[in-house]
Amino acid sequence: MGKKVVVIGGYGHIGGFLVPRLVEAGYDVTVVTRGKKAPPNYPSWKRLSHKHFDADYNVLVRENGWKALLSDIKPAVVIDILCKNAPAVVDSCPASVKHVVITGSLWMYGPPAKVPTPEHTDALFPFEGYKERYKQLVELVTRRKGPAITAVMPSNIAGPGKIPLEPYGGRSIEVHQKMARGEEIVLPAGGNALVSPGDAEDIAEVFALAVERPDASAWKLFNAGSAYAITYNELVAVFGRCYGVTIPVRHGSWADFEAAAGNDPSQRYHHEAHMCPDISAARTLLGYSPKFTPETSIQRAVDWMRSEKLL
Repeated sequence: MGKKVVVIGGYGHIGGFLVPRLVEAGYDVTVVTRGKKAPPNYPSWKRLSHKHFDADYNVLVRENGWKALLSDIKPAVVIDILCKNAPAVVDSCPASVKHVVITGSLWMYGPPAKVPTPEHTDALFPFEGYKERYKQLVELVTRRKGPAITAVMPSNIAGPGKIPLEPYGGRSIEVHQKMARGEEIVLPAGGNALVSPGDAEDIAEVFALAVERPDASAWKLFNAGSAYAITYNELVAVFGRCYGVTIPVRHGSWADFEAAAGNDPSQRYHHEAHMCPDISAARTLLGYSPKFTPETSIQRAVDWMRSEKLL
């Protein structure tokens, strides 16, 4: 397979680690971005050789522009991290494209019947946006025509580059600031729901391995994330250690939780459905071995927030 790769969303949280990884492995990388974000300010991006193309994903879909863009670049591989309309991108691929890697989420499988959660649907995800994207993803992976399709299904993404998930199921810097001051957190259901912060660098590695091993990755879904999950009680304790404080936890009712967190069903869902990926398929077929634990991924995220003067 050729070495020319297009990465859609290459300046984001995952792309910040994926693009250098691919370039250093000898791939000719073109990043497609809206042009509103500079390349990540990581040491790995210094003097990095890659191409850059400004284009709005949704505008290209609406104006049928993906076909012209990809036909001009003639990549062998397209990686769609944003995955706003994967069928439109796949259907626009010229003959040069042999492999498309798209992004889903562990949440898309719906509430799990068991944990760790395999690449399997036990119940429908309750929120429409992800539900529609998952339907598209499954149809692409199972249709077995056109370029080979691989879907990477990350757990909750942590690590440097983005405010990490906090115990209320959001990415609120205000909640992090409160925790850093040692203020109380309210947890429902005894705080025993599972959460699995996966480092963005580890998740980027699954994308890279899928590109490097197309015969093993074609027409498959791969969970991506850390090797184990922790409870929300432990998540609060980990943040406390990162911030150098003891964060009090009050175990309350759902009404208590919503009074503290806000009445957002998506945030409550974090405490209703366990997030704990089974990464054995990626380990066995791709040789994936995460470098970071949930604890080190959170520490890296906190260090990044401090470097950005968010705390």
